[in-house]
Amino acid sequence: QAIRCTLKYEWDEQTQGIILSAFYYGYIITHIPGGVLAQKFGGKHTMGLGILSTAIFTLLTPIVAEWGAIPVSVLRFFMGLGEGTTFPALSTLLSQWAPPLERSKLASLVFAGVQIGTVISNVFSGILLEYYS
Repeated sequence: QAIRCTLKYEWDEQTQGIILSAFYYGYIITHIPGGVLAQKFGGKHTMGLGILSTAIFTLLTPIVAEWGAIPVSVLRFFMGLGEGTTFPALSTLLSQWAPPLERSKLASLVFAGVQIGTVISNVFSGILLEYYS
């Protein structure tokens, strides 16, 4: 059975693709600067700032969506800029905090956990949409 969706925003597939890909344009830009910032200021602060900015932009998304597709694309670009710092910062955290003999095992668990979390959240998102729509 298909999940019902409301068509509040009647954006065609091309527009939706632009909105969704805008995140990744920002995301790819900040990987190297994110690593430099994490080395200079510490992974904890860089990661915290990246996650905080992403959270704020996520909270602003419903408001900005009322303004149209272009503002949402710009917002998602900035969301990607913030999120792009998290993996370099996470790598810096692991290199600084994990004991050398445990570093590879911890890194494997952390990065596998990210992927597993994505799979689980996608499954539960579908369930929640079905249940509450």
